[in-house]
Amino acid sequence: MNQIRIMHVLGSNNLWGAEKIAADICKSISDEQFKLAYASPEGPIEKTLNDMAVEFIPLKAMNPGTLVKAIDGFKPDIIHAHDNKASLFSYLAISTAGKKPIIVSHIHNSYPYLNKIGLHRMADSFFRPRYQANIFCSAMTKDYYKKHAPYFNKIKNSIVMENFTDPAWNKSKAGSGLIKKENDLFRIGFIGRLEYQKGLDAFLKELKLSGNGVWERTMIHIVGDGGMRDTLEEMAAGLRVKFEGYCDNPYEWMKTFDVLILPSRYEGLPLTVLEAMSVGTPVLAMAAGAVAEIIDDGVNGWIVEPGNYKDFVKKLELLAQSGRISEKFSLAAEKCIEEKFSKMQYMSKLKNLYSGLFNGRI
Repeated sequence: MNQIRIMHVLGSNNLWGAEKIAADICKSISDEQFKLAYASPEGPIEKTLNDMAVEFIPLKAMNPGTLVKAIDGFKPDIIHAHDNKASLFSYLAISTAGKKPIIVSHIHNSYPYLNKIGLHRMADSFFRPRYQANIFCSAMTKDYYKKHAPYFNKIKNSIVMENFTDPAWNKSKAGSGLIKKENDLFRIGFIGRLEYQKGLDAFLKELKLSGNGVWERTMIHIVGDGGMRDTLEEMAAGLRVKFEGYCDNPYEWMKTFDVLILPSRYEGLPLTVLEAMSVGTPVLAMAAGAVAEIIDDGVNGWIVEPGNYKDFVKKLELLAQSGRISEKFSLAAEKCIEEKFSKMQYMSKLKNLYSGLFNGRI
């Protein structure tokens, strides 16, 4: 039997949320029926993929020209492109490539540009109806698209597939013991890209306005990298904040945090929240995107109205003042992930989508 060949295309060369989802799909679905590969710009992601035994197709840069070469080399039947740039460039590439694969576009965020008429929305309105399938990372993300994209009814095969994580694997990675926790400090953590979307600038600005002495008994660890790092380091001057840089294994950090924070301006269904909760670390987050579909406020974590950074910092102060978060939040967080975000169901649904598209049933 000939395998269905699927190439995942991503614009980043690091391992963030969408990249983890794509890498895990490539690892989990490759079998006698499917052959998968991961294509992205060269960078740190290559080591992770090698460790996972996932075939990597390095791109010199993310553009239609490099994708034409990748398509002609791998000869995919399906391109599974993650987010807008990868989807758009993949579509442009197949117009000149020798093979004309099916394109599946995976939407990982509730994009703010949909709220107003502009170049990004105009481009999306042209290309998105041309993709053979569109995967939304949550029901809320799909509803957001439906509300703000006037062309939504032209989109083909819009499918909700909520992000997943693997609690057992996460816990095994979190148990390395390489990072030690300072017993006398309340440890607050952030893990992710240091970009405007994540809202760290607004959080740090509000944090500086807080004169509460509780911060002397805390330490905030920011794990990750990105274009705003220099700006954020300047803003954090005088605060008890450490910038730890990019980390191949964020799970060992997660396990040491008393609470993980996510002060994002906008989101899809953030994988970092699923991962932290899966290892028993409760999360304080802005209720952006589908966060409220994961966190039950006051039960397995805490949510704050999007954009209300004053209340966000006040809530963090209250948690820090307690000195120790009740174990009931950790247990409730783990239970939520184990019951609601099944990797097995996700992979079964995705296999059916791939087969249906390839065989013309969808």
